[in-house]
Amino acid sequence: MWDSIISTLKGIIALPSDVGKGAAVAGTIWASLTDYRMWRSFGWLILGVQVAVLGLLIWNRRTIGTLAKTA
Repeated sequence: MWDSIISTLKGIIALPSDVGKGAAVAGTIWASLTDYRMWRSFGWLILGVQVAVLGLLIWNRRTIGTLAKTA
């Protein structure tokens, strides 16, 4: 009985080595969030999606207009 309680507590309580690993992961995430190259790439990706959607809307403007009239 006590063994199962102790093993459960070991899973819940963070050991100092686990805290160090968590800090390393948090540091890596923070370094990625503050990296301008990631945001520049993200901006290009968003721009590409916007251009693709705009192109589809322009290409299908007659169909979209027909659907709007029938609705």
